[in-house]
Amino acid sequence: MKILIGFILGLLSACAVWYSLPQLHRYLPNLPMPTARNDNAYSHEPNGKILQSLDYVSGEEFASTEGNEALLYQLKNKCKLTLSAFGESHQYKISFYFHQGKIQSAFLT
Repeated sequence: MKILIGFILGLLSACAVWYSLPQLHRYLPNLPMPTARNDNAYSHEPNGKILQSLDYVSGEEFASTEGNEALLYQLKNKCKLTLSAFGESHQYKISFYFHQGKIQSAFLT
């Protein structure tokens, strides 16, 4: 019985949050809201003004046989940090989008 009551209360709480998020955004417009985004809107391509560039990033998580780099861009109303690592058989890039010191999004290829 306790499990059933907990499940029902959880559903009611989820519905209340789902209903109140748009209402909350109307009263607090600066509050970041989760939105569905088009993945094609993000890319690893250089854009914006380069603030800093590093040809080698130290650390075990960035270790690579061919090298790595980090680029920090200033975009309109946010910053973008792109980390790249190159190896003999692989290459990966991670891009982070920041706004006011908080990560808005990140993606890896």
